[in-house]
Amino acid sequence: MNVVVDAAEMRMLDELTISKDHMPQAVLMERAALETFAGIKELVGEELSHFRFAVVAGNGNNGADGVALARLLHLAGGDVRVYLSGDRDRYGEALSMQVQILLSYISPNRVKTYEEFDTASADVVIDALFGTGLGRAIEGAFADVIQKMNASAAKKVAMDLPSGISADDGRILGCAFRANLTVTYGFYKRGVLLFPGRSYAGKVKVADIGIPLRRDIPPTGYTLSPEMDRLPERPVNSHKGTFGKVLLIAGSKEMPGASLLAGKAVLKCGAGMLKLMVPAENRDLVVSSLPEAMPLSYTDADTAGMLLASSVDWADVIAMGPGIGKSPVSSAILEWILTHTNQPLVLDADALGILADDAGNYQRVLDAAQNGRTIVLTPHVGELARLMHAPLSALSANRFAMTNGWCKSHRLYVISKDAATFVMHNDGERIVTYFNQTGNSGMATAGSGDVLTGVISSLLAQSNICNPLGNDRIAYVCALGVHLHGMAGDLAALEHTEQGMIAGDLAEHLPEAIRAMTI
Repeated sequence: MNVVVDAAEMRMLDELTISKDHMPQAVLMERAALETFAGIKELVGEELSHFRFAVVAGNGNNGADGVALARLLHLAGGDVRVYLSGDRDRYGEALSMQVQILLSYISPNRVKTYEEFDTASADVVIDALFGTGLGRAIEGAFADVIQKMNASAAKKVAMDLPSGISADDGRILGCAFRANLTVTYGFYKRGVLLFPGRSYAGKVKVADIGIPLRRDIPPTGYTLSPEMDRLPERPVNSHKGTFGKVLLIAGSKEMPGASLLAGKAVLKCGAGMLKLMVPAENRDLVVSSLPEAMPLSYTDADTAGMLLASSVDWADVIAMGPGIGKSPVSSAILEWILTHTNQPLVLDADALGILADDAGNYQRVLDAAQNGRTIVLTPHVGELARLMHAPLSALSANRFAMTNGWCKSHRLYVISKDAATFVMHNDGERIVTYFNQTGNSGMATAGSGDVLTGVISSLLAQSNICNPLGNDRIAYVCALGVHLHGMAGDLAALEHTEQGMIAGDLAEHLPEAIRAMTI
């Protein structure tokens, strides 16, 4: 897995590398410049001597990185101009040193002020204004030059983080630089993995510049890497019980297809057996369309209770929600499950709506999680706002921070679904988050969430899937499921286009995604 940090964590790791490991700051800057130099060479794909470069540098350490890069570009034959604030009294010590070095290599008339930046004067514009250190809205001369940089037709590169993007949650702080490439140092920053910052970062390259992780500062964020995070090979000497049994309660008279989408995903992701509990009106559809499932059908709360009583001990994982509706029967089923079972429980869609509206079931879920039961919630932003009893507008603007605050109070596993989905969990000592990078706009279609419920339930039931870090298995498996679901979406888009794909295409492409993720 790749580590993800916020601004404070990155600052602390940077400072400890300098103070405890005796790594000179100038060495870190040189390595940052060298890594960005390599990224630019890859971006332009030609000799750098063919290009005009504009490096726009701030007064702090990010600006110093940029000036060091300008020297390397000049030495490679590039036509380089550096744009500074002109307020030398506000230059940091590192910037002053780098400017002094640069002037030993280039003519002073190539060092200019922001006001002199010309949108047509460069083929490549490099943003070295603020990096991760920004904590306020950009305004004045800085805002003006960012607007000019964005208006340029040049290729655009951000050093560490596009200026104007919050490293902590991807918010735009006044205005922001739009990059084609962001070379970020040490570790991923949250701001390039969450929207809107993610849409400003372009392609993100994580560069190792010599800042190590430290045992006394365990990471709080991860993002999966296709090269490192894989599904294990299945044992040869196995049988259908080896890979887990899922009890899925889904579907209704009005939404019968939800049970099929979720059920097919359970089986296509490798769970050994599936019992699919549906209203009686849906039984024939399940039998004809998903014969691999074992159908259980109910007519009312009493028959549902009897079916559950005879089936729950069989299941390794229970999932509920896709298409069930928010009827009194559905509410009674959820209450029965929360009262009489203790297996890992995945709740989605209408089950989340029931929780939001039913104070009794809501408290049962919180109490069960607090007492150690694994409960996974898979809300989109609207459902999460209702669960938090918070305004949708507030959550939309501060989704990461508000979800983090909610998880501090509750021991739930929350899969916060959005264009940038993340999995968050309170492990008792800290909040750990896994950020997803797969998927596309074609997945914004009815039924995609039902498929995800099936994927998550199936992987949770397979005990051979473990966290390579050795800590919380559930959060990692949920992250794998989100990653796999998004990868299936990306494969579906290649075949059907983002506009033309439907949720059923996700389920059909799961085996191909699994093949790509298998060790």
